[in-house]
Amino acid sequence: MKRVGLCGGTFDPLHNGHVALVKAAVDSGQIDQCFVMPAGRPPHKQHQIVSPAAYRLAMVEKAFAHMPAVVVSDMEIHQKGRSYTLDTVKRLLPKLEPDSELVLIYGSDILIDLEQWHQPQDILNLCPLLLARRGGYDPLQMDRLADKMRQKFKARIDFFDCPELDVSSHAIRDDITRKKPWRHQVPEAVGRFIEYHGFYQYAGDLDRIEPAIWHQLLDYETRIWPLFTRKRLLHSLNVMLACLHLAMIHKVPLEKAGLAGLIHDCAKCLPRKEQMELAKKSGDDSMLEQDLAHAPAGMVLAREQLNVTDEDVLRAIFCHTTGCPEMSPLAMILFLCDKIEPSRHYERLQPIRDLAEKDLRQAMLLCVEEINLFLVRSKLAPHPYTLQLVAKLQSETQ
Repeated sequence: MKRVGLCGGTFDPLHNGHVALVKAAVDSGQIDQCFVMPAGRPPHKQHQIVSPAAYRLAMVEKAFAHMPAVVVSDMEIHQKGRSYTLDTVKRLLPKLEPDSELVLIYGSDILIDLEQWHQPQDILNLCPLLLARRGGYDPLQMDRLADKMRQKFKARIDFFDCPELDVSSHAIRDDITRKKPWRHQVPEAVGRFIEYHGFYQYAGDLDRIEPAIWHQLLDYETRIWPLFTRKRLLHSLNVMLACLHLAMIHKVPLEKAGLAGLIHDCAKCLPRKEQMELAKKSGDDSMLEQDLAHAPAGMVLAREQLNVTDEDVLRAIFCHTTGCPEMSPLAMILFLCDKIEPSRHYERLQPIRDLAEKDLRQAMLLCVEEINLFLVRSKLAPHPYTLQLVAKLQSETQ
């Protein structure tokens, strides 16, 4: 019989303790393979701000890329609603090879509140538990709790040894926010990924967002996932977080800024023919060039397929590439964040970022000047909307 482990978690961020747990489970010889599955919507964290799924999945993939016995699964991420263990087990069991047994992997401390889980009896009827003995918990107490679960639920429980690591995701997020050393607590590839995308730099901002607004944005992340390449989705999430940051500073509604940032490129990865058909429906033939059509196409797609009705959001999507003479604060924020999100790199980037927090118009002017210099070097002409925007900004900032 093939024994397949399942190790789930929020992984926000994934750290060395997570890797040590999975490695020790595999090395114990008690499982043949291990599924590592980032949670979609953890039910016990419904009132907390959890990072977007694409970030968390990417960190898990990078951490376990070198372990052939580990399979990274995005199954929970794509299921609707809360991610309950029982539902996940029922979905995963039919996907396993015949004559396979699914084993749930946790730290032994889960025995403390196992009875409060969602339908624990049903879970334990389906799967045995494989629990890590780690420091910080009395092993005799864990044995007593295991015996209690065996008697009460007829649970099948085994243990394996795992090195103790004093590390937590919450502490890492705090260290990043406070600019304290943190890279030693995560795998090297995960550290590079976090630094490149810079998403935890906005952790302080996210703590100020109402959970209802954040969950709505995460719902949209799930909806747009099929429209994007992974790289494009990560860029859009970066833009979303940057938009939320500037929206807080400049008093723009967060639900508008977050949504505009997240979906602004929703048509970018569509086949050319489909993109052009949508762009033509925008009614503006000046935006049908290959590098520009995704913006009007995105506006139409957002309205027709994503049910976005806010005209300020739709207009911001339309002009996020070229700009236009009349731009609302939301439109300026989206335009800027598309160019200055953390994974962008080009000349005079930091001055634009700094200005964006103080004066949107001055930042817009510097950003557009930088774009126009690039176009000149590339022997390309700026769009008429961009030239009109520059003229307007120059007249307003003199």
